[in-house]
Amino acid sequence: MSPQKKGTPKTQENLKRLETEKKDLENRLRRALADYDNLKKQTEKEKEEHRKFANRLLIENLIAVWEGLEIVVQQLQNILSSHGVEKIDVSMGDDFDPHLMEAAVSEGDGERVVGIIARGYKLHGRVIKPAKVKVGS
Repeated sequence: MSPQKKGTPKTQENLKRLETEKKDLENRLRRALADYDNLKKQTEKEKEEHRKFANRLLIENLIAVWEGLEIVVQQLQNILSSHGVEKIDVSMGDDFDPHLMEAAVSEGDGERVVGIIARGYKLHGRVIKPAKVKVGS
């Protein structure tokens, strides 16, 4: 037998082994790339979550203050009411009433309330601050 024929089965065996190793390495590379891509996506998702909720403590504190202000406003309204102060009820579309309202802005010739600028108040039934309104048609 010639030396080439002896080496042929071994060469074939080495070639198969190398092809198997190559396929294994390609599969490992594909998995590594997929893992890297998934890690990138997960990191971006975590960054976005962090951005969305980074100011959570500030928001919680502001909500607590807001709720406190609502309580204070309600207490002020109760105190004013107990001393005879009442709001002047004005709604969009109401006829303009010069005894209860001040026309701060006039749009056209109409005499209907088309905007409310500031609330008005009465003290024991007497207007102490007329409602400021925008009148028009």
